[in-house]
Amino acid sequence: GSEMCIRDRQNTEYKRLVSQLTETNPLKRLIAVQNISYLLKRKQLTTSQEEEILEYFGIILNQEEEIIIRQNILKSLS
Repeated sequence: GSEMCIRDRQNTEYKRLVSQLTETNPLKRLIAVQNISYLLKRKQLTTSQEEEILEYFGIILNQEEEIIIRQNILKSLS
């Protein structure tokens, strides 16, 4: 039905945002973090997606050299 279509679209969009977390361009990574943080805040992600994001954000915090990206992640985790 149409609900499945919405879920598929949500999942495709989610995967697209997650893949942008690995962009070489820091601006693209920052935008991805901000977009994902927005979805987290609005409770737009499934429970398993939320758990994945927390894992990804934890890894990024350890690797990310751009302070502003780390700050955005910390803000969304608090």
